[in-house]
Order: sequence, then C-alpha cells, then structure tokens
Amino acid sequence: PTADKSGKAWEFYQTLARDYGLPAEWDPLVLLGISQALVAVRAIEHTAERVGGDKLTGEAVFETLRTHEFTEDELMGVLADLSFTAEAPFPLTGSVKIETVKDGEYVLATPQWVPVPTDIGKW
Repeated sequence: PTADKSGKAWEFYQTLARDYGLPAEWDPLVLLGISQALVAVRAIEHTAERVGGDKLTGEAVFETLRTHEFTEDELMGVLADLSFTAEAPFPLTGSVKIETVKDGEYVLATPQWVPVPTDIGKW
C-alpha cells in the first residue's frame, strides 16, 4: 500500500528511485506495476534454478508460477506470500493490506496483512 512509507516495500521503492532513476511517484498504479514485475522476475529466476538457463521456456515459467510459493521477503514486502494454481490463476487466498482515501490522501485502514475472505467463489 502506498500509504505505508516504511518497511521493506518502501525501502525497495526508494532504492529503485535513488539508485536506478525510477521516475514514477509512489502511488497505487506504480506499486501494481512493481508487484507484477517482481512476480515475473522471481518466476524466471526460480525456473532458471530449476531447469537451467539454457532450458528456460514459457512453459517452464508457467509451471513455476503454478507450483512455487513466492514469499513476502522475495517479493520485497510489496506482496504477501503468494501462490497460484491451475484452478486459481488469480489468487483467491492469501493476504492484502487495505487502504482507503481520507481527505484526498491514501491512508492505511490497518497496517497488518489481512487474510482474503475464504468465501470468494471462482468467477
């Protein structure tokens, strides 16, 4: 969440901005892009470790995405622990941080990761 300017996710963003010239502001859209990039890069890293760099294919990366649990730590605190399956390619479990808008600013509703409700059906 972009209302939280502390912790691992904020530090990672600061590194990207300071050391690599990331021109983007700390906002929900940028954080979404960073989260997607982190999942993609970690999936490729784990796949290369599993099958070797010379055997890296889209199918092998897809298999990693379906079978590997990505940790909050390796996702730089941007996302909580995350896993996908063939039945749920969009996670239906896990945790999120909740933000709201107050006086035109994003604020945390709670600083902790909150479990996703388990009664969400597959759409």
